[in-house]
Amino acid sequence: MVETKVAGLIGFGALGTVAGAALKREGYRVMAYDPSPAAQVEMKSLGVDVAAGPAEVGRACDVVAVFVLDADQARAVLLGPDGVFGAMSKGVVLLQSTVGPEAARDIAGRCPVGITFFDAPVTVRRSTPPTFFCLIAGAQAPDPAIRKLLDSYCHDMAFVGPVGAGQAAKLVNNVMSIVNTAVATEALQLADAFGIDRETMIRLASNGSGSSHALSTWDIRKTLFEGVPADDSRITSKKDLSAALQSAGAAGVQMPMTTRALDLLVK
Repeated sequence: MVETKVAGLIGFGALGTVAGAALKREGYRVMAYDPSPAAQVEMKSLGVDVAAGPAEVGRACDVVAVFVLDADQARAVLLGPDGVFGAMSKGVVLLQSTVGPEAARDIAGRCPVGITFFDAPVTVRRSTPPTFFCLIAGAQAPDPAIRKLLDSYCHDMAFVGPVGAGQAAKLVNNVMSIVNTAVATEALQLADAFGIDRETMIRLASNGSGSSHALSTWDIRKTLFEGVPADDSRITSKKDLSAALQSAGAAGVQMPMTTRALDLLVK
């Protein structure tokens, strides 16, 4: 086991910021890259070193956690001309974005010798501060040094199998969560039609058999299927349901309710 001296982050949005702040609290030196000027200001405010690009993070860090939006961005920051893989001679890369099993396996297949790659997407517990549940997949379970690093910003973690299994588990989780939100939205429209106050109905259902994670986080999730302009959560939900349906098609699995939920998100 080699203790991590410098932790790297690629992507300093909502998730990367949580990880960066937690790592700093635990005493790690942290270097991060994000092209957003606002993200760079946030890095500096937290005492995080600002890198000029992904390659600089790869050269300087023992472990690099990737928190980008999608598979295209993941490939760019890891495999591109200024990517981590071209600059990092040894260490660990944690792909913590939701990119789908196929993309994770493709990236892992191009990982250089000397780098240990983990497919390790996260789900969020909206506590204060937020923490993650990490779904880890790879050739082997992470060693204690990596588990210690992940403990900085994850309240729990599970090793789920070879590369691709972490992404598959994350997509299954998100299908359950997002489609449940669609059902809850539809049901609450029925409550509205009967003149039942929506907040009252949420409280009643939350204490009965209608209880769900969607209802317990309703203030955050309620706009997914409402007639309001699309926000980041809806854009991310579309991406995740689309990735789940693509993977389901490759596996020969029919998902009619997920297809319908994606249709509702697209409107």
